[in-house]
Amino acid sequence: MMKKTSLILLGILLLSVTTMRFNVFGRMFRSEPQAPPVKGMVYIPGGYFTMGSDQGKSDARPPHKVFVKGFYIDKYEVTNAQYKRFIDSTGHPAPYLDPQKYPWAEKYNWKNGTYPPGTAQLPVVLVSWDDANAYAQWAGKRLPTEAEWEKAAKGGKNFSYPWGNNWDSGKCNSRESGLNKAVRVDAYPQGVSAYGVFNMAGNVWEWCSDWYDPNFYGKSPSRNPIGPYRGATRVIRGGSWDTYGAERLRTFARESQFPSVKSYDLGFRCAKDGPEK
Repeated sequence: MMKKTSLILLGILLLSVTTMRFNVFGRMFRSEPQAPPVKGMVYIPGGYFTMGSDQGKSDARPPHKVFVKGFYIDKYEVTNAQYKRFIDSTGHPAPYLDPQKYPWAEKYNWKNGTYPPGTAQLPVVLVSWDDANAYAQWAGKRLPTEAEWEKAAKGGKNFSYPWGNNWDSGKCNSRESGLNKAVRVDAYPQGVSAYGVFNMAGNVWEWCSDWYDPNFYGKSPSRNPIGPYRGATRVIRGGSWDTYGAERLRTFARESQFPSVKSYDLGFRCAKDGPEK
């Protein structure tokens, strides 16, 4: 009887160990819930990473440890084809700028409710922050925070570029590529982040949810920062096909734009909360 009881107790203990883990002090805490797959998205596990860098501009300093809970992020930038489904479903205005005022916009303007021919799998551009946010809400997602974006780009390894610490113009679509245009969102597989996220350097700049503050890192919360509560411009990340200079395409490089701005090299990708509460 005692032997049978001991076996039962041992089984319960083993079951507990598989659903718990220990920190260095021997205290138990629950594991992060297993994240189910979400089509078209990559799960980024929760944890600490170093945000910013002492190698960056003043607005990327000081480097500081930040905890970000687990989240999903789009594997690719949002495409014209995806954005068209949003337009068709909601009647939201299509990407367009008056070519009389903005002659450069003519080749990117949508006509008759659809994107320019041959651009279905290119990232959508000529979208303001509000446009991007509206799409994200329609899709049941949201725009990534600046901290989430940087963690996904650094790949959990504190890389300066999504693929590593050394600049390689052959691994992203920037001015150095010589293409002078955006490419398919699944291009440059050799330049994906360690988490498997595409084009986090180059192709198009990407809107983040945060207001921009050049001094925010000196006062940033250490857990799940969402940026300041107000501001004049919104954070953009990643650089574009029209960006010159490797330093502007680094994972920790910060820039910003007025939320009303629509540009030929500015798009977005979405994020979504993970199972962790």
